[in-house]
Order: sequence, then C-alpha cells, then structure tokens
Amino acid sequence: MTNNPNHRAQGILLHITALPSEYGIGDLGASARAFIDYLAASGYQSWQILPLNFPGYGDSPYNPLSSFAGSPFLIDPDQLLTDGLVTTKELDKARLVNTGKVEFRKVYTKKLKLLRNAYIKFRSREKTSILTDFLEQERYWLKPFICFSYLKEVYKNQPWQKWKPRHLFYSDTLFQSLYNEVPDCLLFHVFLQYCFEHQLRQLKSYAESKNIRIIGDLPLYVALDSCDVWSHPELFELDDKGFPLRVAGVPPDAFSQTGQLWGNPLYNWDKMQQDGFDWWKRRLSKAFAFADVIRLDHFIGLVNYWAVPAGYPDAMQGEWLPGPQHLFFDSILRVFPPERFIAEDLGILTDEVNSLRDSYGFPGMIILQFCFQHEHNDVLSFPENKIIYTGTHDNQTCVGWYLSNRMAGKQDNQHLESYLHRIGFLADSEPLTEHNVAPLLTRLAQASPCRLCIIPIQDILALDDQARFNIPGTALGNWRWRLLSLPLSEF
Repeated sequence: MTNNPNHRAQGILLHITALPSEYGIGDLGASARAFIDYLAASGYQSWQILPLNFPGYGDSPYNPLSSFAGSPFLIDPDQLLTDGLVTTKELDKARLVNTGKVEFRKVYTKKLKLLRNAYIKFRSREKTSILTDFLEQERYWLKPFICFSYLKEVYKNQPWQKWKPRHLFYSDTLFQSLYNEVPDCLLFHVFLQYCFEHQLRQLKSYAESKNIRIIGDLPLYVALDSCDVWSHPELFELDDKGFPLRVAGVPPDAFSQTGQLWGNPLYNWDKMQQDGFDWWKRRLSKAFAFADVIRLDHFIGLVNYWAVPAGYPDAMQGEWLPGPQHLFFDSILRVFPPERFIAEDLGILTDEVNSLRDSYGFPGMIILQFCFQHEHNDVLSFPENKIIYTGTHDNQTCVGWYLSNRMAGKQDNQHLESYLHRIGFLADSEPLTEHNVAPLLTRLAQASPCRLCIIPIQDILALDDQARFNIPGTALGNWRWRLLSLPLSEF
C-alpha cells in the first residue's frame, strides 16, 4: 500500500519494541533503519513512536522507571558485536524466536546478561573515562538514576518507599557514598545509558538522512515507583514517607464505566512554578534530542485534572482541579517552539481546553473510530489544524473495532457505511465488511483536510484485535504485539 501523494503529510504509528529482530524485542538497529527506508520509499514523512523510557511495572512505556533514562532493552546487540564488545557466541545465547509477542521477562534476562558482558569488555579497554564524562554531562538525571537502579537491585525491586531510611530519598551525599562503595555497579548503568543514547543518535541521523520526521510521545504523569519521584519528592503531592496524597486518573468515559485509576502521584504545580518548570524543560529537552515533534499525552490534564484520594478502589470519586494552564505553556514556549507539539486532547473537551490549545496553535487529534457513533460527522470537512488517526495504540484495530461493533449491535458500522456510500468511497451495492474496513478508513483519513494523517501499522496490514497493542485500564498483558517480519513489498 502506497502513500496518497495528494495528502499534506502522512505517517505510520509503530512502536520500536514491535519491530522484528532476533533478540525478542524490536530495537534501534537494522529493522528500525529498514522501516525508515520503507517510509521514505513509500512517500511517508513521519514515524510516530511511543515513549522510549526504561519501562517499569507492566512493561508500559507510559509507566517508566525514569522520564529521562532510555530502555536498555532497545539497544541493538548486533551493534555491540560491531563495536567489539560481545562475541558471536554471546549473541547466539541472546537470541529468541520471534513469536509475534514480546516475552519481556525472557528479553530482560538474556539482554542484561549480554549487556553485562559488553560492559566488562568496555571497562577492560580502560574506557571508563568515557562513562565518567557522560555521567558528568548528564548529571542532573543520571546520577540519581544509577543510584536508583542499583538500589532497586539491592532491595530486589521493592518500591522505594520500603527502602531503609538512609536510602529513602536521593541526595548528592548518597550518590557519593554509593559511588565510593560500588563504582562498578553504578558505572554499569551509566554504560547502558551511554550505549542507548549513542545508538539513538545514530538512528535519528539516519531518519534525518531519509527526511523522515520522528513523532515522539511524552506521558503527562510519571510512575510513583520511579526515580523521578524518589529524587524529586518536593515536586509531587506526597506525605513524609513518600506515599501519594492523591492520585491521577480520569472519570468514567468510553473506555471504563468506573473511570481509569492510573495511580500516578499528582504534581505539586505551585512548587514547579517557582523555578519556571525547570524539571519539565529538562524532560522535554531530553525527549526532543530524538523526536522532532512531541505528542503531549493527556493534554487535558494541563488544563484541569482528575484528582482521586489515595486508597480509593476506582476513579469514580474524585474532583477536577485546575492545571498550570498558561503559566506552564508561556514558560515552556520560551524554550521550545509551539510547532513542535501535538495536543493529545482526547477525552472530555471543554471550552477551556479548546481555548488553551488554540491560543498556542497546537494541533489536536481526531480518532476516526470515535466519529461514527452518530451520523453528523463529515470527515471531508474536518478542520486543517488536526492530526487524524484511524486509531491509536490505545484503540482496537479497525478490523477489531468493526467486528466488536457488529457483535454488540452498535450503529457505528452502519453510520460509516452510509457515509462512505454518500461520498463515493463505496459503490451503491457494495457493503462495508471486515475485509475492506481498514483500507477504507485509511483512505478516509488520507482524504481528510487534516494537516497530518497517522495510521497504525496494524491498520495498514488490516489486522484484527490479536494485534491490539494496549487496552486502557488494564495493567498487565499489554505492549507485547510485534511484527514477525518486515514484508515491505506487501505493505
């Protein structure tokens, strides 16, 4: 399937973990470059990915151990061989059969062993000065992170709130103490981040050489059991033992009748404002080192956010509180131009949200799967300053959506079919089916006036819900789907 040359700009949504490789998970190596080649050859301009941070509980890229640290499991082992840091025998032991699913536990076990071997060889070449220089360069986030990572191992992955008092919160004194005691343990984690960033820069340069723009993703919230909260507790609503007073979520919506209880600690926005949102500026700067454009996940939460008292079983009981709004963006946009942002404005849109988004010119998002609950949506008349999707990583595939509508007796399929007949995308006697729904929704998204059209790879390939990437509100079993191969001639 080739790009529609009449559309302003188009791209594909595919997370790096879902690329094929011989090591159980997609990585920053050959298959990522091959995918960039495919995009360029097919006339696409953008590749949208999910966050690349070190995943925590549930293996979610939206629940990372750090908002700054990259996932070492995305490191390309073949590049380590090229760099002379591992042997072919060690690579063979790290291989995993591609079953179409990421087996995270197996990947973590095999890749960590491989990476430890690579570090030993790197260190033996007396290259530790490279790591100490990198550590000093990235000291703001990297010093806390390597301490956090080491202590996570010491405490057998227990939440940091259960650690001994001397380890309960980060300090420069704690870093120096641990570095003096176990320098190798800390430098190993520096090595992982050094390798990750080196390979990431190479991939970014390759994308630039092919004129492919990378669209990244920045989660609004961070995980409670993260280095971010451990090292900067003053920036969050916590008690003196590090537990949240209130947590994030959303009230009942299309995804859940009881709302979504995310459990992330809420920000202390008053404290963040005092230094001009410095933590956010550093976080965005880190994200923009790879991404040309950033999708601001849950943009609505920067206007107002749903606060649920800690300990409640669901998100039904909570209250709306005002976010930082113009104070935040006026400060952020002194550093980053507004055209580098996309507002993920899905959810309960209010005049206040629309006004804030539009005042800065941020494009919002349209999901076609949400557009046919009623008959009045005219996709060919949608506003230009939008990014249109058939679905996102949180949605069913188009085929899965069609089949579930049919099973539930919803009218969405009929509304879509009627609209496609009306605009001539379906002949008068031609029905909408599970076999043509994905290409038709893709064509419809491409035909809209929206400035950018993004299609998940699952919809390009017309896959059903066996290829779904995430089910919102479920903590486990997501983020696992991946391509078995890159049959580019068949796309």
